[in-house]
Amino acid sequence: MQAPVSDSRFNMWRAILKVAHITEHLTPDDRVALEATLSRKGMPAEQYKIIHDEILSPSELHSVLQHVTADDDLVKFCEVLRLFYWNGGDLVAQAEAIRGELAAEIEKSGRGQAFAAAMAKSENSDVIAPLLEKPDGFDTAQSLQEYLHTVFPNLRTTMPSVTESELAMWRAVFSVAHADGVVMDSEKAFMNNILETVAFTEEQRDTLLVDMQTPQSIDVMFSRIEDQQDRNRFFYIARLLCWCDGDFDKQEQEIIARLNTMNFKSVDFEALIKDVDMSLVDDEDNALQAAPSVQDDDETEAGGGFMSKVVGKLKKK
Repeated sequence: MQAPVSDSRFNMWRAILKVAHITEHLTPDDRVALEATLSRKGMPAEQYKIIHDEILSPSELHSVLQHVTADDDLVKFCEVLRLFYWNGGDLVAQAEAIRGELAAEIEKSGRGQAFAAAMAKSENSDVIAPLLEKPDGFDTAQSLQEYLHTVFPNLRTTMPSVTESELAMWRAVFSVAHADGVVMDSEKAFMNNILETVAFTEEQRDTLLVDMQTPQSIDVMFSRIEDQQDRNRFFYIARLLCWCDGDFDKQEQEIIARLNTMNFKSVDFEALIKDVDMSLVDDEDNALQAAPSVQDDDETEAGGGFMSKVVGKLKKK
């Protein structure tokens, strides 16, 4: 069994999420991929729920940074910062950009001195130093997942194996992409992103590749999801990827309508959606700003692209 995430490492991830929002490195696709990764890091239920919320709406940086108490976690955070503010590998420019945007939050956290020491240490770390020696340095045109894999190269390989319940959850999610009879390019990109992100076995990956082409019975797939947390994740991801003008009731209606078109025999989806107990709240970081990276206007107008429609802000009670 994987050891639980320490409080310091957990808050390091929360701090990274906040800066990813600030620097606009967290796209809608990244949100789902990151949920898939972090949800399997051995977090207790309370941490897991917080991560769910903060992928969409992170806490203020100072409030989480003050809890990043382990030196190694703070250095790792600084390494990610340097990649976010890469500036062609110019260490001085990186530091100036970081101070210019985050100085107030860092000072408010009470971790200013420790942060300065971690920034200095990150200059010659085993992550940053090799990048500075390469002619091409660091490719900033990458997904957030690739940024994180640069700093945490074992992020994939240290994941626990995918259970049969979780596999069924992903197969049910993939089946929903076929709900309206049309699989958009953005939906295919989403599914490919999941295949690259989650540590599936070769056999599991082959199964999902078939599911991308041939829709499976979502009734059967959902009945195989034995873990309640996996069932909740199914609806969390469905809501994360369903956009209905920011109207919470419409989101529920849209999801239920889409699922009911697939002739479920044994599942009361309306009751299950309510059981997940998530509510729409206001969010200053409007997800619509990121929406063009996931869907085209033509897809929106056509009413398709269920998996590519992004909800603005969801929060568990």
